[in-house]
Amino acid sequence: KMGEYIVSDRSVTQLQELAKKIKAYEYTGMKDIKGTAEKGEEYIEFYPDRDALHKLVIDTFYLRTKD
Repeated sequence: KMGEYIVSDRSVTQLQELAKKIKAYEYTGMKDIKGTAEKGEEYIEFYPDRDALHKLVIDTFYLRTKD
C-alpha cells in the first residue's frame, strides 16, 4: 500500500530492513562540541575547543579495554 504514496530509490525489502534497524535504535542523547562562534566576513564561524573535541572523539568512537 505504501508504494502509491512513496517515491524512493530503495526496494520494499530494503525499506523494511531499514525500518527494523530504526526500530532497534537506542537514542543515547545529543553530543555537543565546546567552542566559540565568531562572526566571519560572510558567515558565523565555529572554532572547537581542541582538547574537548579530542576527548569527545575518543569517548564516542573508541572502547576502553582492560589491560
